Amino acid sequence: MAIQGKCSTRRRGGLSSALFASICFLSVVVFAITASTAQASPWDAFEKDTLNPGKRSEATPADVGLTYERLSIPSGNRQLDSFLVRAKDSCRPTAALLIFHGRGETIADWIRVQRYLYDRCISSIIFDYSGHGRSSAPGTIGHLNADGAAALATFMKVFSTAEKRCLLSHSMGGGPLLYAATHSNAAPDCIIIASPFSSLRAMAVRGVPAIRFGVYRCILP
Repeated sequence: MAIQGKCSTRRRGGLSSALFASICFLSVVVFAITASTAQASPWDAFEKDTLNPGKRSEATPADVGLTYERLSIPSGNRQLDSFLVRAKDSCRPTAALLIFHGRGETIADWIRVQRYLYDRCISSIIFDYSGHGRSSAPGTIGHLNADGAAALATFMKVFSTAEKRCLLSHSMGGGPLLYAATHSNAAPDCIIIASPFSSLRAMAVRGVPAIRFGVYRCILP
C-alpha cells in the first residue's frame, strides 16, 4: 500500500517547524498502521465466510426413511454434530464410511447419500466441522484439521469390527481427510477423494478448485 502525505513545516501557532513536522509524520504513520490492519487477510475472510456457515437445514436421515443416531463427537473443547446410520444386521460383508463434506455444506445435505449407502449395506457417519450446523463455533483452519482427526478416531471406535472402514471427502473435505488419515494410529482401509483443492491456501486465495481429480478404491468387493 502506498501512503502519500504532504505536510507544511511552516510555523503553526507557536509550534516549531521541527515539532510540527514530527506531529505530521506520526499522523501519517498512525494512518498507515490503521489502514493496513483494517484489511482482512485471505485466511481471515476464508474462516469467517466459509468455515462458519452455521445451521442451514433441519433435515435428518429420518426424512429419507432411515433410523439413525445423532452422535456428539468431542474435538478439543468443542462438540461436533453427526449422523450415524448403521447398515442392516443381515448385511454381509460389512463396510463403513466416514464422510467429510465440502464447502458450504452441512450434514443435512448428505442424508440422501446415507440412504444410498444404507441400501447397499454400507454404514456411514457424516459430521459437521466446527462452525457448521449444530457443531460448536468457531470454525477455523486449525479446528478443521483437529475436527477431522477427532471424527476419524470416533469412527474407528464405532466400527471396530467392520470388514472395511473407508473415508470419503468432497471438495474442501479433502484437506481435513488427508490430515486425519496421516495423523492417526489406525489407518483406514481405503479413501475416496472427490473434487479436492490442491491446498486450503489455494482455496482461500482463489475461491475455486485448483485441481479436480479422484483417488479411490472400491469399498465393496
